[in-house]
Amino acid sequence: MASLARSIDLQRADGAVVMSFKSRLIDYLQRFIGDLVTRSSQIAELLESLMSQLAAAGARLRYHGRDPSLAGVMAEGARTIHEEAVSDLLLEDLRAETHDTR
Repeated sequence: MASLARSIDLQRADGAVVMSFKSRLIDYLQRFIGDLVTRSSQIAELLESLMSQLAAAGARLRYHGRDPSLAGVMAEGARTIHEEAVSDLLLEDLRAETHDTR
């Protein structure tokens, strides 16, 4: 809806406003593409690292008889994050109790 409203506004605007908008849009797109080109090797390295981590996680799950699919890897990751969060909360409670008894 916002883009439709912008289109209607641009149709009603005078030529200078439309040209200014188009110029800013082109500048933005040029910066975006430039940043994308500049960072493409870093993005590729991060994606390769992620893929190898997912493959390793899938192999570990397969070894332990669990679902090695991407969904299984993600579920295992969520389980690990949940377990770590619960452990952190338990440690906080224990520290609070230890601190209160002093």
